[in-house]
Amino acid sequence: MSFPPNGHPEKGAHPSCYDYQLKPNFHSPDTQRYVSPTTGKCRKLCVQCTPAAINSPKLGGATHAKEVPVSGGASKTLKLAYWLTVHSPFGEDFLGWVGRWLWMILCLFWPVSQATYEKTYNAYHAKFWGQLWAARSQKEYSLRIMELHGRPMEVPVGLNGDSHSITHADYPRQLIIYDGRDWLPCTSPEVLMRTNYVAISYRQSDFLAPRIQPNWGMEDVKREVYRLKMEVSELARLSCLEQGCAAYWLDFECTGESQAEKNVDLYRIADVFRGASKTVILIRNRYIPLTSNISERSLKLRPEERNAEERYGWNSWGNRVWTFPEGLLSKELVYKFGYEDARPISLRQMGNMAYTPDQDEMAIIDGFSGKDTLERIEKLTLLKNAIWKRSSGSSASPQAPKPANTGTGSQFTAYPAERVYALMGFFEHRIMPDPRETPLDALARLCMANDSDRIAERMVAMLPPSIPDHACWYSDYDLFNSKLWDIEPEVQVAGKSRSGALVLDGCRAAPIRWKNFPEVAYALKPTFRRRLCGTIPYTLPHQLLTGLLIISVNGVLGGIITALVLLVLLFAPKLLVYGYSGRIQIARPWLVGVKGFMTAEEVGVALYGCVSSIPHAPTISYAPSGSVLSRPGKSIFRQGDPAQSEYAASHAANVYTLVDTLSNTVYHFTAARAPTVCVYVGREGGLGRYLLCSESCGLNELHKETVLRMPSYISNQMRICDWLAVG
Repeated sequence: MSFPPNGHPEKGAHPSCYDYQLKPNFHSPDTQRYVSPTTGKCRKLCVQCTPAAINSPKLGGATHAKEVPVSGGASKTLKLAYWLTVHSPFGEDFLGWVGRWLWMILCLFWPVSQATYEKTYNAYHAKFWGQLWAARSQKEYSLRIMELHGRPMEVPVGLNGDSHSITHADYPRQLIIYDGRDWLPCTSPEVLMRTNYVAISYRQSDFLAPRIQPNWGMEDVKREVYRLKMEVSELARLSCLEQGCAAYWLDFECTGESQAEKNVDLYRIADVFRGASKTVILIRNRYIPLTSNISERSLKLRPEERNAEERYGWNSWGNRVWTFPEGLLSKELVYKFGYEDARPISLRQMGNMAYTPDQDEMAIIDGFSGKDTLERIEKLTLLKNAIWKRSSGSSASPQAPKPANTGTGSQFTAYPAERVYALMGFFEHRIMPDPRETPLDALARLCMANDSDRIAERMVAMLPPSIPDHACWYSDYDLFNSKLWDIEPEVQVAGKSRSGALVLDGCRAAPIRWKNFPEVAYALKPTFRRRLCGTIPYTLPHQLLTGLLIISVNGVLGGIITALVLLVLLFAPKLLVYGYSGRIQIARPWLVGVKGFMTAEEVGVALYGCVSSIPHAPTISYAPSGSVLSRPGKSIFRQGDPAQSEYAASHAANVYTLVDTLSNTVYHFTAARAPTVCVYVGREGGLGRYLLCSESCGLNELHKETVLRMPSYISNQMRICDWLAVG
């Protein structure tokens, strides 16, 4: 959208965004924006900054907020009273002290306060108003379903192409069966459902990658690939007979060669290995070529050479995406190294041989072998992490132009979300593969299909080391060192937007105030003395006027009254400070942000005008474990260590300060942009998980800037809001 010099949109321009009433807004996208809690409309963001941060380098791209100095919101009368109490009138600045004292008297004449008490934080009015690309509920309109309408996944003629038939299998679609004389393919369901078979697991690049010579043509390559396939088939048949079976399943012999046939074979391979009586793992021996003759096959290696070669073959096999679920889901395992006899191997031994020492992978092995018990969410999380480490096939879409057939017997191209489709074999509810979706799109759909695990909802509440620009809800690791199963989500994923954002339901949210510190309405512990001392100073101006009026009638009496009032006014600052001291029992909830680092003492001055050197003054505390920059104190009380300010100040390039008036706590965090909304999404370790997000009105999304651990009870003062998209 273009804007002429006068700043108004050209005729016919598309709206930049829509407000909460779906009315269009037109604005230039040159600055960061937010939804106003008072009007519900999109506004330019104005950020108050400390002196050190106001000129610091800007982060987060080209759009930034207007920066202004920090502005305190405490009552002017109280701020003057605190200053007059701390500073002596007999010091060097006597005239300054007298001037501020007279100013305080004028403020006592006209005590103006804008502070009103509310039980809750301001409401957050924004919402996700778009259509869902993928919806959890089948009653919701789904752009993905509509786009696929009339273009279902391609399957062979005569076969059912629904989601269950493509992702689930009670028995293989085809097996190679020995009839006593020859090995023949069989596709008869009546035979397949009652046939015991072995499944062959191997890595194609180890066995089927031809060593192409410089003078070879295409026909030579095809002949070499065909020869290698025959050798693998021979190994499979030898292994099958060694195990006392008459049938086996081998991928290039038992899955189709076209895309349509692959679509009904590849995504239920997990069930093929579940149903096999045994799984034979083929490990390549590079010292003995597959095309060698019988005498060469009997070549003996020295023990150290053989062990090193076998270990290399295991590592190569274990580094593939699909071999990981193939081994874990098998009933019984044997392996064949080169042309040696097949040997039985336990799941634990397979893990020791195939995987480098990895705590997550060995925990999975122990869980599947029955040695240890893993909770379902923990098991699936470890599986996801392990599969994500393994190498995958081509990331090109099958809808792209297919390469020429090189004789491999298949024109199939791996989907971009291949890892997710390998993972879904461990889930009861599976999703229909989609050639156009990204791995995170597929993972979101898989999580929605298996809601009891709530993996996506837990990921939303995690803080990764680096928050991506796209799909910022995703996280493999949490900087607070929490696991997925440690987080109890309080929201539900309603669906996914076209851009990859998760649409959340049940959120409690509150806007963050950035333009200045508000005047906070609060109540102190009521005592008669404090109430009396806090009330007397506000009555003195009227008594002073009364004394001046009496002077015109009775000079002596009026003079005495005026002198007494002026004497008491000299002590008015101390009376006010004592009257407004003590523990704050309740304060109006506000979330206030500052760009840069502010100490708790500086925040106390900005909020309440008080200074920590005065006894019983309202205090602000540091969060002991609220952010990555927080540090706990070492005393017997659970408090934040004031020394954390030095650590936070060292990150002054992009550090922000957040103040919560409900708990009177200060949090320091780093972010690329100033977050404008706080969203409560879950609980962990006795505290709530709160997303601090910036807003993108054009995308109708929130972007996670950081995650804070704040008290769970403050979420009760946050109002529940409509759907929010976090992406």
